[in-house]
Amino acid sequence: MSTYNRMVSFAKPHLRDMGVAYFSMFMNSLLAGLPVAGLIIPFVDTVLAGKPIVIPHQEKIPPFIMDWVYQLNSWPRWKLLNWLIVCTVSVSFFRLVFEFLQSYFMNRVSQKVIRDLRNIVYQKIIYLPLSYFGKTQAGTLVSRITYDTGIVRDAISEGLT
Repeated sequence: MSTYNRMVSFAKPHLRDMGVAYFSMFMNSLLAGLPVAGLIIPFVDTVLAGKPIVIPHQEKIPPFIMDWVYQLNSWPRWKLLNWLIVCTVSVSFFRLVFEFLQSYFMNRVSQKVIRDLRNIVYQKIIYLPLSYFGKTQAGTLVSRITYDTGIVRDAISEGLT
């Protein structure tokens, strides 16, 4: 747990970018959670078959939603089709935008954390005694700087998500 807390402490200076990533993740999940099929089927029935939109258990539905449904039922079929196309495309577009933003900002945070971590490791290596370099293989040092910090990057970009 202390290792995880230490890793998170490296991400703290980048909270703004993480906040944007988490907000984008939330919005993407919200848009992905829309019951698109459940919303589209009644509209398609109305457009193609001319059936009115019927909501079961109308007593449990707030009145403003029922007013909205009655208004939709009074629209011409072509107007409803246009509205359905615009809404479907808009939801898909914004979902992709939020997915991109989430990925972009989480990768940005992880790259900044890796930069900070590599700088710390580099500063530590610079001040090591010369005898340390005689005993340690060069591959071990390179592995610490590249591979181990890459594991931390993956833990931040995937683990915190």
